Amino acid sequence: MPLFAPKKTRTSRAATLRPASKTTRWFRLTIRNRETLLRLGLCLLAVGLILVATQAWHVPFTYRLGDKPSHGIIAKIDFKHPNRFKTENARLEAEEQVDPIFVNHTEKLDELPGDLRVGLTAIAQAKQVGELPIQVLNDFGLQPGEAQTSDSDQPDMYREFEYLKGLLAEEDGAPRGRIDTLVREFEQLIEPLKRQGLADPKDLDESNIQPDTRVMVVDADNPDEWEVFLPEDIKLDDLLKDTGLLGVRIRQYVNLRVLKDF
Repeated sequence: MPLFAPKKTRTSRAATLRPASKTTRWFRLTIRNRETLLRLGLCLLAVGLILVATQAWHVPFTYRLGDKPSHGIIAKIDFKHPNRFKTENARLEAEEQVDPIFVNHTEKLDELPGDLRVGLTAIAQAKQVGELPIQVLNDFGLQPGEAQTSDSDQPDMYREFEYLKGLLAEEDGAPRGRIDTLVREFEQLIEPLKRQGLADPKDLDESNIQPDTRVMVVDADNPDEWEVFLPEDIKLDDLLKDTGLLGVRIRQYVNLRVLKDF
């Protein structure tokens, strides 16, 4: 081994150590943390939604409730001033296109057979017309005629009273049998009226309902059930005509037909 051989040198591989910045180190750790990035993303999303909901890119409205600007406020949206007269006319036109609605309460019809029985029983039991209650006299029209007074020798009311008593006593010589027959036939006669009801002529006149106007009748017990009729189908005067519903049906009831002719 030669004594004077060239000497080998060792290259230094150590890097110079420098203190890292605290801010840089925190930022690097933050962007490497997925949980932190997720929270930051949710916050940015919430801010974006708020900006869209409030339309933050528009100029804010500088006036508040109660402010009275001296030169008025310029509207940012188009609007029309409401016309009260056109609105009222439109409402009336809409009402005219809707059929009049009546509610059918059948309680009064259900009471009629009982009222008829009470009146006929009172006539059968009375010995003279003066013994009858005022309500029965009015119901059966037992009143003096237009050209007569109660002081007349034989007013129509007395003859009609005697005629009614005779009708009630014809069946087996007992009034009860005739009364039962009349009431039974009367119940059958008015049975169809429970479907359509009877209208008060005053209500029809006040509503200005014309003969060709359709009328909607709603069942009071079942509001979802309704039918449409003409005024002649729910007016008693029209129903009692020879061509009306009751005028046609009463022909099949012999006893009621005699009472109607009375």
